[in-house]
Amino acid sequence: MANTARLNLPLVTPGANGGEVKHNDMLRLIDQILCLSVVQFDLNTPPGGPSNGQAWKIGSSPTGAWAANADDIAIYSSGWNFVSVADGMVLHDDTDDVLYVCHDAATDTWKKYGSQCADVGAMTDSTGGSSSSTISAVSGTGDDSGINNALASLTAQLNAIRTSMRNADLMA
Repeated sequence: MANTARLNLPLVTPGANGGEVKHNDMLRLIDQILCLSVVQFDLNTPPGGPSNGQAWKIGSSPTGAWAANADDIAIYSSGWNFVSVADGMVLHDDTDDVLYVCHDAATDTWKKYGSQCADVGAMTDSTGGSSSSTISAVSGTGDDSGINNALASLTAQLNAIRTSMRNADLMA
């Protein structure tokens, strides 16, 4: 049995169910965006030799295979797949070991949180500016609206996926 590249979700064997193509495509999308981790944030040039499951946050001036996908998420899975950024999207930048939360997808505005969001203390935005807030989930004080917005966005995305799967008669 084949599995998805990142979360090891089991794929339906072709011919086992008439909806396996849609089902497998939805599992691949869930696998790609849930617990999103990118190799690098704001990269403009597609890397050579990516591995299945690797992802990048594309910058504002992409080239090559990414040219039409400024500010999107590029995920490699036997070819390039692109996901539009949404308000509240959370991703981990593996290169800098930080979390980013999208505060405004239309303007590609992200808030940058300390290493694995575990550092209690000052947070910085994506330009390096500091704020006086602390990370509420860790410290119990400060402004936790970014985290709450991210959780609300993730819940909405999962509900949309569940609705799509129900509409395609892939789940009750």
